[in-house]
Amino acid sequence: MGCTLCINAVIELGEELRSFVPPNKQLVILSHIDKNGLTLLHASAAGGHTGISIKLVESGANIKCEDYWKKTPIHYSAGGGHTETVIKLAELGANID
Repeated sequence: MGCTLCINAVIELGEELRSFVPPNKQLVILSHIDKNGLTLLHASAAGGHTGISIKLVESGANIKCEDYWKKTPIHYSAGGGHTETVIKLAELGANID
């Protein structure tokens, strides 16, 4: 994922989350938005990475962020058939609508 890395949020990265970050980095912008309005949480949810999605939300990622098509991370998770991720995001406060 081509996320710009810099100081916005300092998080302790678990092994799952490390796959998104180059080995020599420890900081990640949780609010980075790409040209389509997608965030790291959108990507994580779309891939069904439940543990990563939880860690991102617990670290301050906006669970209700919308892309340019008004889709939130839970929409991408549901669209991919990732039931466990959908349930966890809902428990963490994601809007199911």
